[in-house]
Amino acid sequence: MTTVPASKRKALKGKGGLIAAGAVVALGIWLAADMKHPVREPDSPAPISDYVHVSADDVKKVEVKRPKDGFALARQGDNWQFQSPAQYPANEESVKTWLEGLLDKGTVSQETQAKPGAADLARYGLDQPAAELILTTKGGEVRTLQVGKQFPEVTSAGFYAREAKDGRLFLLTTAEAGDVKDKKAGDLRDKRLFSLKDTKDVTGVILQRPTGTVELSKRGEDKWDMLQPFHAPADKGTVQDTFLSSVKSAQADSFVEDTAADPAKYGLDRPRLRVELKEGSTKRAVLFGKAAKDGKVYASPEGSKEVVLVPKITFDDLDKKAGELRDRTLTSLERDKISYIEITNPSGNIKLRKTGENQWQFADTPDPKQRAAKADRIQTILGDLTNSARKYVEETPQDPAKYGLDKPPITVIANDGHGTSQAVMVGKKSKDGYYVKGATGPIFEVDNFVYDDLNVKRDAFKETDTKK
Repeated sequence: MTTVPASKRKALKGKGGLIAAGAVVALGIWLAADMKHPVREPDSPAPISDYVHVSADDVKKVEVKRPKDGFALARQGDNWQFQSPAQYPANEESVKTWLEGLLDKGTVSQETQAKPGAADLARYGLDQPAAELILTTKGGEVRTLQVGKQFPEVTSAGFYAREAKDGRLFLLTTAEAGDVKDKKAGDLRDKRLFSLKDTKDVTGVILQRPTGTVELSKRGEDKWDMLQPFHAPADKGTVQDTFLSSVKSAQADSFVEDTAADPAKYGLDRPRLRVELKEGSTKRAVLFGKAAKDGKVYASPEGSKEVVLVPKITFDDLDKKAGELRDRTLTSLERDKISYIEITNPSGNIKLRKTGENQWQFADTPDPKQRAAKADRIQTILGDLTNSARKYVEETPQDPAKYGLDKPPITVIANDGHGTSQAVMVGKKSKDGYYVKGATGPIFEVDNFVYDDLNVKRDAFKETDTKK
């Protein structure tokens, strides 16, 4: 890069600003010549905050003033809230990033000490600025960043700017000027459907539909129970890691109306889904209405007239049915504590007993030499019994024969040596697997490999003697 000669820099510094029109013209000529060959000392550009005299962290209120689509927002505690064009939450991180990027990290592309007088402001479009950024500090000081005309001839040079009280003229890049001229309120609005900091804070969930309600309640640190439409344990992984993670990340795609007068227009008078979260004594809910032509779904925070559009995938992630949230394990026994298994299948009956750390033997073989059983095959069976089924089917089956469970071809009995034995029955083929009735009661569907693992002959568990 080239540097600006000291003599040329001196010529730009007026003791009392730009007193004469000739000096203003000279400034324009110098900038035009210099901008055709980009000149910037890599370590010397001044941050915009030096000219505006405000850092991002000190801003308490900010207003973007321009002929169209201006807005204002103010800090309220740790949060930012829009004051115009309407009152709604801002995204704290977005506001912080915007102000820091512009004031603290943004730099002046060309510095001068020139201070155009009132009669010369029109030359730079600063008599009637294209946009103004009005900043109010925590101490009550007000500073105004004004953006004027684009630099002539070399459009890549950016835009004239100044801080109204300071008066010094400088140039902003097109991008930095755009952060004032073109910044949209929607870029800074809080698009989150739920302002949820940590999913662990949620203690209750209600999903209401015209067809019924699903209600979940947290028990202890990490257990969840289903209270409606039936009482049952919920799957903590699905609730905590999948559903609540989707809730936390759910965002509006776009804003439709801030004060909708006719909720029926969006299907929000009779929402097809209402999602309520409980955090201690605090409750908040979002309503979901009908779908737009592109598949996106209208939504609104309950108690608000604001209407947004959310992506279909976001709606689907929240539109969970009871069976998707219910615990789907086939037995309540802990895998490592199961000490006895009895398998009855078309090939016969197999009884296996645990004798040590991952050591098993046949429980019905008198010959000690024939008792040892393959631990790896048994671990596969234990996994089938204690892992989640692939799909929930029905909570309280009235017709077991419908699923081939009146006379199940495979039954597995497991015991941990301390409690009552629990049975898992495998029925007939379903569309994608096999129907199963676990010890926990409901009908589930398991993958084909589970049936294959359990439909095994006795010899599959025999240890092979490799000694010669």
